[in-house]
Amino acid sequence: MTDIYKAYTIVSANCAVMLKARAYGTERPLPYGGLDMVFDTLVSIIAENISVDESEITPDTTLEDLGIDYIDLLDIVMALEEALGGVEVEIDDDAETVGELAESIEKQL
Repeated sequence: MTDIYKAYTIVSANCAVMLKARAYGTERPLPYGGLDMVFDTLVSIIAENISVDESEITPDTTLEDLGIDYIDLLDIVMALEEALGGVEVEIDDDAETVGELAESIEKQL
């Protein structure tokens, strides 16, 4: 399975669950894979944006180790918002690792 197909599959599943949740009148999506799905999607987007192999990114990898500055982070978050079907995500300035960033994003969904 290609990385693009993998990311598309993850995002498609999340969007379907979010639409279902909205149909039931809930603000928060029904269980959709949670933090693992957010982390996997985030890793795919980071890897694509900064040209690094996904296997090099773990929850403990710091944004600084990846060379991600605030501008890179804005690009990553905008790509993530698009991947999540237009859901707005705020950047957590306190997030230092990819895992912390994924947790922050997951809490906003």
